[in-house]
Amino acid sequence: MDREYWERIGDDYERDIFASSLSDKRGVIRGRLDELANPRGVVADFGCGVGHYLPLLAKRFRAVHGIDFAEALLEQAGARCGALENVSIHRANLASGRARIRMPAAAVGVCANVLISPEISVRRRILRTIRRHLLRGAKLLLLVPSLEAELFCSQMQAEWNRRLGFPDSEATASGIPTIADAVRGVVPIERVPTKHYLREELEVLLDEEGFTVSSCDKVEYGWESEFEDPPRWMKGLGPWDWLVVATSRG
Repeated sequence: MDREYWERIGDDYERDIFASSLSDKRGVIRGRLDELANPRGVVADFGCGVGHYLPLLAKRFRAVHGIDFAEALLEQAGARCGALENVSIHRANLASGRARIRMPAAAVGVCANVLISPEISVRRRILRTIRRHLLRGAKLLLLVPSLEAELFCSQMQAEWNRRLGFPDSEATASGIPTIADAVRGVVPIERVPTKHYLREELEVLLDEEGFTVSSCDKVEYGWESEFEDPPRWMKGLGPWDWLVVATSRG
């Protein structure tokens, strides 16, 4: 996923890109934001997109900084937050390795479904940029796609196919990630290769990049976020993302 991709979808972002903050069934995201809230503190939304999180943050922090590299998305974020005097918008490429954002070091960082490049070098550069712009001991709220959830959804797709009468060999072949995909954790979303994480893998990566994980929650969504018109029997636990709170070690 590069700048051209995000600039191209800018006009259709609201329709095409899943808004985690609006679809969280149990309100886990808002609950963690409430715990991290500081009316005297500075928070940064790294990869803010069109700014879904910015109004939530503006209610909980003194100063809010939204950062992204796609002008089309930042224009929408600015329009969404035009009446919020404590929100500032910045354009920067978090993956460049050299980004220096003109903002004070933040006590809290938010990064929602941004750490999804199929390239590990890109993901590490993003994390290092984030850590450079956080205070020592700052908290990072990180949301990423779950590989466990992707495998679960593939199993549910196979079961749906079986119930529709497909032979077992065909039912289980449809949409199942290959072994190579599963090992890398790279599975397409809307035909775009997207990194998904095992919980333990995520904890190891963050530790290597100078963060200590204190919690890891499931952010659950309805089946309609994965399938169009899911059948009634498909109920209970649905797909989920991982939501991690981690502390920067400086």
